[in-house]
Amino acid sequence: MESEIIKIVKETPTNKYCCLSAEKIKKTNIVFEERVFLKCLTCQKYNQKWTCPPNIPNLNYRKAISEYDYRLLVYNKVEFNKETFIDVRRMSSRELHKNLLSLENYLWNNGFFLATSFIGGSCKFCDGDCSKNFCRYPTKSRIPIEALGINIVKTAKNIGLDIKFPVDKIFYRIGLLLW
Repeated sequence: MESEIIKIVKETPTNKYCCLSAEKIKKTNIVFEERVFLKCLTCQKYNQKWTCPPNIPNLNYRKAISEYDYRLLVYNKVEFNKETFIDVRRMSSRELHKNLLSLENYLWNNGFFLATSFIGGSCKFCDGDCSKNFCRYPTKSRIPIEALGINIVKTAKNIGLDIKFPVDKIFYRIGLLLW
């Protein structure tokens, strides 16, 4: 099934800025660090979105992820320039989110009813206008991978992606698909 999902990802149409890919990852290669949560505290989305801390469930995400048999890092390799960065950043997040939901649906239809995903960056379904009282898209919204305490830079390095900051001409938008 992993090979089939990777094939689907590679055949997924993208736009002129993005290239969608996927790589298998062992649970031991997903790097959890407590200090990642500290970055959430300083993020402008903190306590602003229903899928960002402190509004997410208090679960042992390391344990939950280890209970899945299959794990893929699904990512967009995104090209940008100074003029396109803001739009490309937003668009790439939405595109990755949409593709992860499509892959979840495919897995659901093939008997993997516990399939789920975590997105790269904060949820963009409300386009910056989240309701103060409830999530408008509870079946579509997903928690950012960073909010799980995953050091995505070190985790990506474990599948051969070398992420550098500050970004220059290329950045990656990374999500995690589990089933």
